[in-house]
Amino acid sequence: MGDSSKEITFALVVASVARRGARGVLESAWLPMSPPVWTTLTTGKNPGGHGVFGFGVLRPGTYDIDTVNSRYARVPRVWDMINAHGLSAGVFNVPVTYPPQPLNGYLVGDSSRPTSAAPSPIPSRWGRRSTAWPAATGCGPRRCTAPPASCRT
Repeated sequence: MGDSSKEITFALVVASVARRGARGVLESAWLPMSPPVWTTLTTGKNPGGHGVFGFGVLRPGTYDIDTVNSRYARVPRVWDMINAHGLSAGVFNVPVTYPPQPLNGYLVGDSSRPTSAAPSPIPSRWGRRSTAWPAATGCGPRRCTAPPASCRT
């Protein structure tokens, strides 16, 4: 059992935030898929405002599909806004943050990185998850070990 004065203080702080803060029902983004939803959550803009509409995007002039990554967000994210006010920020494993962009603080990008990129932080003893599917291709099932050559980047 913890220190009762700390527990009481914590409860008072939570009650104060609930009383003075804003709250309501949170609706998902118009396109309820992970990349646009997470980008909406981190930018405050809808997909038309931030530019992320799904998992993939056609490479200009081709029929090749690139997987959406952090470079596709056209507007600053909340941590960029925090930096703009002279504060540092810490971001850990938020989807659509690979490759990490410059940040005053730290940013550990999500696991949606191409297998040709830097080594996975997931130890090999945990299984083939980190190398079984080239996430940057946007095609093939997650357990696919050899996607069609047309899907490789």
